[in-house]
Amino acid sequence: MAVVTMGAVLSALKTVMEPSRGTDIVSASMVSGMSIQGGVVSFSIEVVPSEARDKEPLRAAAAAAVSKLP
Repeated sequence: MAVVTMGAVLSALKTVMEPSRGTDIVSASMVSGMSIQGGVVSFSIEVVPSEARDKEPLRAAAAAAVSKLP
């Protein structure tokens, strides 16, 4: 079983683009609180609360990107 690293998670998250900013969510400093415990990855995507529903596709895309890691 491969060990998931912070670097691998960040690389995966860099593939998730934030269209309104024209950059990925990592470069836009939207990712915080990353943790890897027992192979389980967790992180937060920081958005303005009033935009949370509109940003749901970002959360789904980020989860999908990380789930592809070995």
